[in-house]
Amino acid sequence: MHSNRLWVIGSVLITVVVLVLGWIVGVQPQLAATATAAVQRAEVEQTNARYEAVLAKLKAEHEKLPELTAQLAALSASVPSGTESSGFVTELNRIAAATGVTIRSLTFSDAVTYKPPVPPAQPTTAPGSTATPAPAPSPSASPTAPAPATDPLITSTNFFASPVQVGVRGSLAQVLEFLAGAQAGERLFLVTTLSSSPSTDEGVPEGTVDATIGGYIYAVTPAASAPPTGSAATSGSTSQASK
Repeated sequence: MHSNRLWVIGSVLITVVVLVLGWIVGVQPQLAATATAAVQRAEVEQTNARYEAVLAKLKAEHEKLPELTAQLAALSASVPSGTESSGFVTELNRIAAATGVTIRSLTFSDAVTYKPPVPPAQPTTAPGSTATPAPAPSPSASPTAPAPATDPLITSTNFFASPVQVGVRGSLAQVLEFLAGAQAGERLFLVTTLSSSPSTDEGVPEGTVDATIGGYIYAVTPAASAPPTGSAATSGSTSQASK
């Protein structure tokens, strides 16, 4: 009977050992592999979700490509990569023909580099002193001018302004109409000066004025490029100015 008890105990121990070894060797690695696979699956699903979001964004941007291309073409015509004075002259000739003025002279000067505006320095207070609060502005005070807009992509190495001077002849109304057309044209033209005086030449209609319009056209070039140089057009008629 004693030997039977030992056999029973031995059988139980062997069964326990087999179960433990089966858990360690078979079940536990499978559970670990299953857990690892679940984690990897979650990571892949997250990656796929990110890729799907990027793909959706790229698809939406691709649908806007024709619109963006048209905007780029308009902006490139307004501020090209070079002086491209011939196109600007052609545009001025067209506006002159439409308004009835005569372009008597057209001069382009060498481009000048862009200088970003510097914000005004803030007043400082010496150590140990007490700052006096600024008085409140009166209701009648003039509003403060807004801060100039700047862009870090526009620098003195890639943005240039070319001075332009246009001499025209016509009635004052025609000159002003020409001026408005030049400012609203395809090429960006910033007018900074305008002077006019009655024409003293013989044979011109009464009320004819000779006006001089000064301003700037602009160009954006690669950072490594040199400023575009200007070219002068000699004085003459509207047709001669386009040469």
